[in-house]
Amino acid sequence: MTDEELETLIQEMSEQIDKLENSEKPLTREEKRQKTLLQLQKEALERIKVAKEKGNLQQEIKAGVDYTLLKEYGKKHPLLINYIKSQAGWYGF
Repeated sequence: MTDEELETLIQEMSEQIDKLENSEKPLTREEKRQKTLLQLQKEALERIKVAKEKGNLQQEIKAGVDYTLLKEYGKKHPLLINYIKSQAGWYGF
């Protein structure tokens, strides 16, 4: 994945998150889950970007696997979100 592709994906995730946050009505349970999934995907993309800049291939691969799992299976398997959070040390979502 090139730097331009990463930036584009991060920007798209940010726009989708903003759209959910700026809604007039309160978020439904499904929308909250979608927002969390988008935040985790964005965080994984940012970790890929940072790992590339530092030249840390191991962390880049780990973040890439996290992003792929979230992208492909995040909607189908809600427990995957909790697993990714625990592996990355993300709390407070």
